Amino acid sequence: MPNVFRLVPKATTLDPLREVEWIFSMIQREKPLSSITFAKNWYVKFVQDTGAGYDELRSDPRFFVGKYWETDALIRFTAWLNKQQTSLSSKSRYSVYKTVRYAMDWTYQLGITDHIVYHAPMFKGLPETDTRAPYSEQEQEIINVALGRCIQHAMNVSEPYRKSNAGIRCRPCNTDPLFIDGESFTPKQASLLFGVSAATIARRNRKGWTHRQCVNLDPAPQNQKYWIGKAINVEGVEWSSLTQAAEHYGVARETIGGRLAMGCSPEQAVGLTPIYSKAGSFECALYEFEEKFECDPLRMLQFSKMHRGSYSSAFLMKFFVKIGVWPYVDQRLILPIAAELSRITGLNAESVASLTLDSYIAKHPLTNRPCIRYTKPRSGSANRTDNRELHVALLEDAEYFIEDAKQTQVAQLIELAIKLTQRIRDRAEGETKHKLFIYEHNGWFRSADDNKSGVTHIIWGYPSLTERQSNPALSGSDRWYKAFCKENGLYEVLGNDFTFNISRFRSTLINNMVKEGANIFTIQAVVGHESISTTANYLNERALDAEFIKVVKPALESISEQTQNAQPVPKMPIPNTGYTETLCGTGCKDAFNPSERVRKLTNHIEGSPCKFWNMCLLCEQAIVTEDGLPKIIAYKWKIEEVLLQDKKNMEGRKALYGEILTVIETLITPDQNYPETVLKEAEFLASELDDEALDHLVYQGL
Repeated sequence: MPNVFRLVPKATTLDPLREVEWIFSMIQREKPLSSITFAKNWYVKFVQDTGAGYDELRSDPRFFVGKYWETDALIRFTAWLNKQQTSLSSKSRYSVYKTVRYAMDWTYQLGITDHIVYHAPMFKGLPETDTRAPYSEQEQEIINVALGRCIQHAMNVSEPYRKSNAGIRCRPCNTDPLFIDGESFTPKQASLLFGVSAATIARRNRKGWTHRQCVNLDPAPQNQKYWIGKAINVEGVEWSSLTQAAEHYGVARETIGGRLAMGCSPEQAVGLTPIYSKAGSFECALYEFEEKFECDPLRMLQFSKMHRGSYSSAFLMKFFVKIGVWPYVDQRLILPIAAELSRITGLNAESVASLTLDSYIAKHPLTNRPCIRYTKPRSGSANRTDNRELHVALLEDAEYFIEDAKQTQVAQLIELAIKLTQRIRDRAEGETKHKLFIYEHNGWFRSADDNKSGVTHIIWGYPSLTERQSNPALSGSDRWYKAFCKENGLYEVLGNDFTFNISRFRSTLINNMVKEGANIFTIQAVVGHESISTTANYLNERALDAEFIKVVKPALESISEQTQNAQPVPKMPIPNTGYTETLCGTGCKDAFNPSERVRKLTNHIEGSPCKFWNMCLLCEQAIVTEDGLPKIIAYKWKIEEVLLQDKKNMEGRKALYGEILTVIETLITPDQNYPETVLKEAEFLASELDDEALDHLVYQGL
């Protein structure tokens, strides 16, 4: 929705809450729910009853969301809403609060408002000391809103700007420059070039003529008499003559005609809208952007740097975001896209930085599914490649996520990054030319004559000497984190100790998947861990799945402890010791005394030996020796084969085998319980056991 601010119908004296009504109607188009209309009606009542806490709304009831939806807007509404206990139940009040909060977040994301709102009156950010710790739910809400606004802005910038003609010029001065066909002239220069006296140019300029009309390049505007008998449309209301409009608005007919002859809008002519805007205001800036600078943000920024007293860089940043343009392809435009991709996929900061133009594959040659190829530098070794593949479809689980939503998001983000960086890619050097996320150096606060325009890719920390040799323009990207927080008000809402970085999205994604009940193997596949134990370490203890804590973790600890203390034992059952070797490769210390969980799930008969050896790895009686490793590894392969085929007769057993795989993966992690050389030998021997009937339940799945 490019340049969305122009689509918002302005509040009028006849319809003062028009903007609020429009915003809720747009949301209802996306989500056709009766609760949205219900919430809107309560917010309208709040404004009508209280003036939203603004005395000026008593005299002028026009409610402009860009003006009145400030940082504390939701706090004001919530304080009033909490007093409506006799009219609304607590559940209804919370529903209204959530909908209004969404509406305010939505307008901020689209650039309609300039302030991110507080989400709770008493909320305070919790300081984070761990730079890779998961974000809390409240932090995620605020970050998602801020990133959403940045992504929407990037999408607006990627589309051509269309003039709104909604700007209002500021009062002209005799010394103001004239902007004609992309060039700037002083009145004296324009007089000599176009043959019109400087006094005539100044007089015409004061009357509201365009700069081209001032020098006779365009016809002069219609005079006052032309408008006397004409119909006029004010705020959508058609008046058949100026006389009717003059009587209704209490303004002389000649005054209205004279203002129209100056080029004023009908609303300006009847006094509803100022004829001149205040210098430095949004309306003045919009007029000059569209008329003087021909919709070129870079020209406007450079002119402001050369002529002090026009517009500050801080003002222009907010202004350009609001109208959906940007002068540079810089960090502020590109890095939010990288952060959003990390938030969705769980790729860490280093992996996001490694992405190239061909990293995204719409159809992987093996799985036929969308895939991102990336590099994870910390995981590489002499025996292990750094290259990884993240299958985007694994982020989708029909049980917990919306079908295909993330696949589409990932494709759109990558397409957006490529589109935005296309115009600077030919200036990139070395490997930067092929990177997905590249950007120009920050030019906002450089002087107008500083032409440094190098292009860099994402570098966390400082670039090495070798990297600088291939591209001297490389620079670190870490400073963007604080700039993002300051410019989006995150420190105001979450506290000055709040830590924002891309690395925290990875652990946040894992935590969220666990909370939603995702299988640990799905999580492992999504984040690209080679060892299931690495995935387990990522899980934050405050958000661990209850079954994982109750079942997998104790089994791992029990087997690990017994394995480390085990002595060599014969393979055949020996009644005197009670030791039995099972078909799955584990040993059993006492087949007559299975664990409580096995007893409960298998209806164990006391006095008889346990026959459910497909659950041995989850039993406290299990023990693993080096001799049993080949059979355990072969058992693992069979389970993986069955789960991959996803047959219906295995649906009830998936959770069980998932738990067993977790235990086996941890057992065979190199140098954790056994040396890597022992595990490699066991893997070789396991290949000879591939056809052995290890578990009849597994073979039912095959």
